[in-house]
Amino acid sequence: MKKHLIEDKQKFMDQAMEFFNCLLDAPLSQERGEIEIRVFPNGIPQQYFVKSEESAADIAYALCNQGIDVYFGVNSRVDRGGAKENVKWLSAFHAEIDYGTLGHKKESLHEKREDALAAIKAFPMEPSVIVHSGGGFHCYWVLLNPIEVMRVGLDNIELVNKALSALLGGDTATDISRLLRVPGTYNLKHPDNPRLVTVECYSGKRYQYEDFSHLIKDIPCRLYNKETILISITILVIPSIIFLVISLIKSKLFLGKQEYFLNFS
Repeated sequence: MKKHLIEDKQKFMDQAMEFFNCLLDAPLSQERGEIEIRVFPNGIPQQYFVKSEESAADIAYALCNQGIDVYFGVNSRVDRGGAKENVKWLSAFHAEIDYGTLGHKKESLHEKREDALAAIKAFPMEPSVIVHSGGGFHCYWVLLNPIEVMRVGLDNIELVNKALSALLGGDTATDISRLLRVPGTYNLKHPDNPRLVTVECYSGKRYQYEDFSHLIKDIPCRLYNKETILISITILVIPSIIFLVISLIKSKLFLGKQEYFLNFS
């Protein structure tokens, strides 16, 4: 691996700042949180919280050139934390659409880059930004104005993310506090094969929260993933099986007692 992955700092800064500005300028300018940059050197999380796109880009540049995967919080954070409770305002919906097998723990629905991109292009709600992560695409639908999470409900927001992901054949990681890769940095899951994270396109599209309301009302069956099915089986089916087994045991015991008394009658 090269000592300095990013050789042209100014080019990187311009690209990263444009990206952060597109997604997070509104909450930053309205003082509704900070940008979170997070890395996991040796598996240990390190978080950085900043109030400007330039500071976020500068930190991302330095960390990437240390040979570390660099992530940012899709939505702004408050109280210098990166959990769901630290996301008070939503500025963008998102979906991850992987393809192939390189770098993925789960099987991808799309075999090739072209397949995943074709699914995105065919979707009627054009993403505001599409980022190529090196093994898939990160799609963002930026809102005209940030919406308050408490007002519309966390579950409703995450249902929209789940619906977008399901309709595009994407990943199940749809939480509001999601971390995704910073464009201009490198995907280093395979250190011997660093893959540049790039912005595929900016469409300029902006949306109202209400534009996604139909996704909440008409959740596709695809949302019921393996985890959901297993939970449903655990909650609904297993207790019924246990009840049936106990009933059969009791029935056999009762019949056994009857037979016992008949033998002595």
